[in-house]
Amino acid sequence: MNKFFKPALATLVAAIAISMPITQAQTVSNTFNVSVELTSVCRSTSAANQALAFGTYTAFQESALANTTGIAIAFACTRGLAPSVAFDGGLATGSVGGLNYTLTVGAATTGTGTGNSETYSYTITGSIAAAQAGDALASVTDDRTLILTY
Repeated sequence: MNKFFKPALATLVAAIAISMPITQAQTVSNTFNVSVELTSVCRSTSAANQALAFGTYTAFQESALANTTGIAIAFACTRGLAPSVAFDGGLATGSVGGLNYTLTVGAATTGTGTGNSETYSYTITGSIAAAQAGDALASVTDDRTLILTY
């Protein structure tokens, strides 16, 4: 090649390169949905068969016998539920050994549990009214249930 042609060719290539548009990276996207069908649940997290023990009651005693310590029954629920509780049969009263008693369930304390569930813990206390005769049984129990509705 001729010594004048090489520089001219180089200048021509440079001019073409400068005049070409610069290619920029492009992006494209596509939207999609993620779905699941969740079945909301609550489950008991307390030990079964706890005992709300009143202790000893003497027939016809002058003062009521109370259990103010109570027992705690807890449930873990799917977040966002608004559960309510009631005693079996809807009654907070009953009879054990011929002695009438009244149960009380305290307001729920809430917190965050395993897997970020919402936990609801209820304290159950009770009392046996004074001046009752009772039955001639040394020790008896009455099975009760706390029912959570959500």
